[in-house]
Amino acid sequence: MRVVRVGTGRPHECVAGNIDAPGKQSNALTVGLGAIVCCFDFGASAKSDRPIGYAQHRSVAAITPQRCHTASLQPSSVTDVPGELGKEFAVVLRNNGGVTCQAQGWPGVSFVDAAGKDLGDAERRGSAPQVRTLPPGSTVLVTVGVSNPAGGNGCVGDVPDSRTVLLTPPNETAQLTVALPHVFLVCHPIVYPIGSAAQGS
Repeated sequence: MRVVRVGTGRPHECVAGNIDAPGKQSNALTVGLGAIVCCFDFGASAKSDRPIGYAQHRSVAAITPQRCHTASLQPSSVTDVPGELGKEFAVVLRNNGGVTCQAQGWPGVSFVDAAGKDLGDAERRGSAPQVRTLPPGSTVLVTVGVSNPAGGNGCVGDVPDSRTVLLTPPNETAQLTVALPHVFLVCHPIVYPIGSAAQGS
């Protein structure tokens, strides 16, 4: 005759046969005929009023990256990139924060002239944005473009120029001031989702 011990502590009751112990379904073990099942009371210390999976949910939430905030992003460089509409450039943003963060969507971009006047928001272009995950020290591109005023794009008269853009990361309100490597004529400015390549690249 086999005796199967279920649980720890003092024995609660022993039953013979291929059945579960009454009132101890969570602690019982089904075995073959001819065995004795002894159910041991786990005691109050093993019980919890927290829902099943509570610890797992807490663990997953703890490692989910937060949104990339303006304070943790720093422009590290600006480079010209190929573009079909005129001139385009990419601002390289570096995660200078101490934790991994995520960015998704279109950043806000506006050019300003030499007097500091805001020349208007860039128009959004490109497909649905993807989530960009940035570990500490990693970088992501923000691609901005302007149309060629001489290309029949509707910019007439005196087209303003700029060597500075104000860049707002997705879902943020604080801005970054980015100095451009040369003058851009601000004709129909556009911006792509963060991390997306420019047209023609």
